[in-house]
Amino acid sequence: CWKDPTSIFFQPSRAHVSTYSSYRIEQAVRHAEFASTLAGSKFRTSDHTPPDLCIGIPSVRREGVSYLKLALGSLQHGLSPEERMRLHFVVLLAHINQTEHPDHNEPWLTGMADQLAAYQDDEERLELAETMESQPHAVKSKFDYSIVMEECAKTEAPYMLIMEDDVVFLDGWRHRTINALNNAMAKSWEAGHTHCKFVCWPGSTNGVGLDLLTKVKLGSSI
Repeated sequence: CWKDPTSIFFQPSRAHVSTYSSYRIEQAVRHAEFASTLAGSKFRTSDHTPPDLCIGIPSVRREGVSYLKLALGSLQHGLSPEERMRLHFVVLLAHINQTEHPDHNEPWLTGMADQLAAYQDDEERLELAETMESQPHAVKSKFDYSIVMEECAKTEAPYMLIMEDDVVFLDGWRHRTINALNNAMAKSWEAGHTHCKFVCWPGSTNGVGLDLLTKVKLGSSI
């Protein structure tokens, strides 16, 4: 009852203790320290196979605190080498002068990120960033999200996860996420098949347009 806010026995001092989060943060920090030894390593294979999931994280300087290490550490802690290989991490230190970010050139960052994006990667992007730096964070953050989304799209991953840098992931997040995506895709396929079964296109079978449904099944844009 002490965990239930509606109970007269509720004890906020006990209920609000972040026991699991603290434990997960410790694991994330240990993994980041290990990743410091992997700086320069290649996690993705060179056979051009798209990753299962691309994860994009824009990160800005925060006064007195940095969350990026915890986010990346919790995302990668507990992954097998094969699972890690099927993911692609894009990190953007969202400053024109990236040395302003406290995590710039940190060994753990280069040990965990597959790609470190920068405004300087594209002349037009840099010009727009120079204008955006004077804008409120709510405006500029959308610009930063668009950059990591664009880089993720280049990997041809069927799915992308775009997140802020102040999130700690629980153990087992990957298989839960992949299972949820597979279930969503299966349900979308079933719904698409049901709604399209009375519509015929050239080259269709049983009243279903093969090209259309193939794209739905694979998650491609139509």
